[in-house]
Amino acid sequence: MFLFVYSVLGVTIFSGIKQDGAISVHANFTNFHNAIITLFRMATGESWHELMYDCARQKSIVFECLATQDYYSMKEFGRMECGNQVLAYAYFISFMIIVSFIFLNLFIAIILESFNTSQNEEGLKIGQQTLNQFSEIWSEFDKKGKGFIKYHELEQIMNRLISEES
Repeated sequence: MFLFVYSVLGVTIFSGIKQDGAISVHANFTNFHNAIITLFRMATGESWHELMYDCARQKSIVFECLATQDYYSMKEFGRMECGNQVLAYAYFISFMIIVSFIFLNLFIAIILESFNTSQNEEGLKIGQQTLNQFSEIWSEFDKKGKGFIKYHELEQIMNRLISEES
């Protein structure tokens, strides 16, 4: 929902900006599809500041753009609008702040869920009765009490333990 709202805002505000530098064929706000992809790219932290600066860019010696553009000039020259500094800074910085909180909380939630899962798995401990049965069956196979048995006898111990449990 959050990406949807910011995509619509991005298309509304920045769709006419001239493509130069970070605003390119691959990262722009010309339509909803490109805006969603651009915002997802920004959410990963890749070049979001460059996109912000290009959307805030004003006319200068090295950057030729139009303050406003009508349909006919857009049809003839392509998208040539200048950026809006106030809107660009507000849009991009607010997006990055909100996204960083969302991703930070998501990351923490994943860690806590993994921790909770591991705690639940550790909670499946063997009861005292099962340990007592295991000791009795073990002593039948280890008559001298050395604490060692033959490896093939372990399967027999486990089978007896399972059969007595059920």
